[in-house]
Amino acid sequence: MKIIIFTATRKFNITSPYPLILGYNAYREICQVGKARRWEDLEDYIDKDNVSKLKQVYNHVDDVDLFVGGFLEGRHGDSPLKVGPTFKCIIGDTFAR
Repeated sequence: MKIIIFTATRKFNITSPYPLILGYNAYREICQVGKARRWEDLEDYIDKDNVSKLKQVYNHVDDVDLFVGGFLEGRHGDSPLKVGPTFKCIIGDTFAR
């Protein structure tokens, strides 16, 4: 898994305070959900109230932890897993391997 993440960081030129631990927004970009540039960009899959709470906890949209952002996402389409698009992408990629 470290090799995959490391490759992703080079491919997408992603910076992280912890080189092998990427945040929620980085995975949004990797999974082609769309990188958020500002807090309001997260409202496509996270409801407005939760985005407001994230703003109180994190300094920047790139600081949001993967699990926090992923679990706040609403269900993606007809996903039988009842997860949002970012976790759906990660789970799908894991099973494809």
